Amino acid sequence: MADSITSVNITAVFQGLFRIRDDESTTDFTLQASSGDRTYRIHKLVLLLHSQPLYRMATSPHFIECQNQTIIFQEVDDRCVQALVDFLYGQLLPHTEYIPITAYSANLGTREEIKGCVAWFSGLWRLADMYDMPILAKSVVDGFEEHVEEILMDLRRLEWELDAVAEMEQFPESLWEVLVDGCVDDFGEPGHQHRKEDTDRVFKKHPEFALAVVQGMVGRNAV
Repeated sequence: MADSITSVNITAVFQGLFRIRDDESTTDFTLQASSGDRTYRIHKLVLLLHSQPLYRMATSPHFIECQNQTIIFQEVDDRCVQALVDFLYGQLLPHTEYIPITAYSANLGTREEIKGCVAWFSGLWRLADMYDMPILAKSVVDGFEEHVEEILMDLRRLEWELDAVAEMEQFPESLWEVLVDGCVDDFGEPGHQHRKEDTDRVFKKHPEFALAVVQGMVGRNAV
């Protein structure tokens, strides 16, 4: 009975959030990406529900963000902030709604699209980690697992992925582990379809990644 009441209450909360999200007359705070021009009007209430650090920044006069009534997120783009706002209102969409999806098609996509995917996952995960939102962090990791499964269908995608990771100053360890584990699973499958010359090319270009994959495969075989 208690579980049923809790479920109803949670549903009611999210339904309420859906209704107020589009009512800008009741919003009282702004989120923005430093690299973008778009602003997102929100309610401080949703910060209280999901992130104590963000709520304190929005409500404590000691923070410049409270004084300006705006938080400007550094080193992320509009798509990351859009996803964050969706999450705050309980409306986080599948990752393919925020990042280019032609990279998952038979046409392979482009290097720039893969780079955009890496930046989006990395940026959103950093927001979740920095502002203490473990549920969002888990959603990012789950989405990245699906992304890795897709790019491993062609090692050119994996090569572009690793190129993009290498260009970043710091790639989240949690996502790196997902990338390595995905390759361990894929390369460890008997009769996988990757050509030896393609695997050799990727591993030679990214030796740190190659070492992590080999160590992962050895570790699993030792169990």
